[in-house]
Amino acid sequence: MIIISGKELAIARAKKGLTITELAIKAGVHRYTISRIEKGMLTPRLDTVGKIAKALDKPVEYFLEK
Repeated sequence: MIIISGKELAIARAKKGLTITELAIKAGVHRYTISRIEKGMLTPRLDTVGKIAKALDKPVEYFLEK
């Protein structure tokens, strides 16, 4: 199971100046997916993390819990 940091996701999204909806469109995932990940309510699949990371120009490892 992959555990990603919702906090890091929210920070990276804010630094890019994107709303949840804008990031979701850019990453090709549902906006509720982004919201639930940021709130710690959803553990995404690796492919979803990859899409989000690519949309934010970050490596997947950036979002992994430390």
